[in-house]
Amino acid sequence: MSERKRPTIRVPIVQWLILGAALVMLGGFIGWNIYSDRDATDAREREQLSNHAKVIDENLGQQLRTTNRILDSIRSDFTFLSTKTEDKASASRRLQLIVDAMQGVRTMLVFDAEGNLSASNRGELVGRNFRERNYFQVARRTCDPTVLYVTPPYKNVNGVYTMTLTKAVRDARGECAGAVAATFAPEFFSTLLNSILYAPDMRASLLHGDGDIFLNVPFLPEADGMNVAKPGTFFTRHRLGGQRSSLFTGMVYATGGERMIAQRTVQILDLQMDNPFVVATSRDLSQIFANWRRIAYLQGGLFLLLVLITTLGLHIYQKRQWAYDRAVAEDEDRRKQAEAELQESEARFRSLTKMSSDFYWESDAEHRLTVRTESKREAAEGVFQQISPIGKRRWESPHLSPDESGWQKHRAVLDAHLPFRDFEIARPRANGSVHHVSISGEPVFDASGGFKGYRGVGADITERRQAEDMLRESESSLREAQEVGRVGSYVFDIPADVWTSSAMLDTIFGIRADINHDLAGWMQIVHPDEREQMGAYFQRIVAEHTPFEKEYRIVRASDGVERWVLGLTSCQRQQGRTAQPRWPVETTRSPTIRVVVADWIADHRNWRR
Repeated sequence: MSERKRPTIRVPIVQWLILGAALVMLGGFIGWNIYSDRDATDAREREQLSNHAKVIDENLGQQLRTTNRILDSIRSDFTFLSTKTEDKASASRRLQLIVDAMQGVRTMLVFDAEGNLSASNRGELVGRNFRERNYFQVARRTCDPTVLYVTPPYKNVNGVYTMTLTKAVRDARGECAGAVAATFAPEFFSTLLNSILYAPDMRASLLHGDGDIFLNVPFLPEADGMNVAKPGTFFTRHRLGGQRSSLFTGMVYATGGERMIAQRTVQILDLQMDNPFVVATSRDLSQIFANWRRIAYLQGGLFLLLVLITTLGLHIYQKRQWAYDRAVAEDEDRRKQAEAELQESEARFRSLTKMSSDFYWESDAEHRLTVRTESKREAAEGVFQQISPIGKRRWESPHLSPDESGWQKHRAVLDAHLPFRDFEIARPRANGSVHHVSISGEPVFDASGGFKGYRGVGADITERRQAEDMLRESESSLREAQEVGRVGSYVFDIPADVWTSSAMLDTIFGIRADINHDLAGWMQIVHPDEREQMGAYFQRIVAEHTPFEKEYRIVRASDGVERWVLGLTSCQRQQGRTAQPRWPVETTRSPTIRVVVADWIADHRNWRR
């Protein structure tokens, strides 16, 4: 590789200017987006709190109108309800029916001019005097029948804060004759306030116009009955503002903590009330902006990370830029070298493929051959010029084997899309010869798992098949010769202490299947009178590596018949082992001749006897 001049490192100021401008624009956009999201969150929450306060206002206004009409109705029957002593029970039942039909009212009361309770839905209270109660005194003091008196919250006999609406009653002379009153059921208004809570940190309260808290949900014991008409409180600022609705953020006097609070005065145009109600809904400021704050931190953190990454990346990029030009030339040289190595590798792969197999093939999803190269034998014989297998299934071309059962098994494997190995086929050729091939294949699937076909390799095994046929014919001829001439043979592997015998030798010697094929088993066949002599003879020829040639007697294991045999063998060293004889190993003397001699000697011995 030629030496190239190292390029000069340049710091492109334009790149830094572009990056800086882009980051400033992006940062400005992110900041504007964060600020806009906060304004949107603030406006959305203000609207929701105001709307929910308005819902309470409308429901409470309807309740006050209904209660006022009921009180006017009872007041029209005031003379009957307060003077007919014998109808007190009937009056109480009537008032109970009214309470049952109304929501939000617990007790209906009818007082005479002295504060005595003349009638009520609660019969146990009738006859008692309530002139000390604030709700009676305020109506008795002014005695204006057009005014609906709203008394501040007070604890009833059960220790629960409640409120009472009272209307004064005048007689025919215009003097105060008594009052009618309705006491609220706190649980009804608690349900109403709870129904508008849409967040865990949200609170709702119902206050008297004087600043006393009537109800607060969720219930906070320290705020129950508290008066918030203090200088600087949100309640005072709302009342002094003169607006029907207001919204503030800051520290709440009753509950503490930074909150956003919406307040709304319950004003009914067609109803004259001495004191209004005030509805308040609020949320914790930290919870209102919690999600916004999380997103703002995330966007700010991502922006800072982006600034760090881009500036560091540009710095590294410029630092390494000078190396790029030089690396290009080096990479080009390496690419050419890699291409050369790849070509060499491909050539080596093709060579190995040719050496490991004779041909390559492919088939489609219907098992029709689409690619089939020629082996050397096929090319020499011009097989494909006679009949081409392309476009055909293997079983559609002339064949000698396998049979129909074999083809069915093979087709089952193909239909199951399974790999197969060493499937052998024999086909006739035009010259009268038989061509044997062995093929192996694997299924091919596309990216979606669909079956596309098979591909594989094959080997020409014609010569191997011919050699196997010749070997089988030779072995068959040998067995026939041994059977006709009553010839047997054996091999004794001394290191392994194992001997093997032919079928004819087993017949001649009467060797059963249960006899051990080792030296001790062989000595059991030798006649008892000659075992010691044969053992010594065997040890000598093994030690001296001399041929075995001896006539001796045996006792057939199968029937106990005594026979004379002649053993003719040679002792030969086993390849790769020093002084490890393998006995017998046939030399120029044929095992057939040896066993024939042994059988003839046996017959001669028997004839002499």
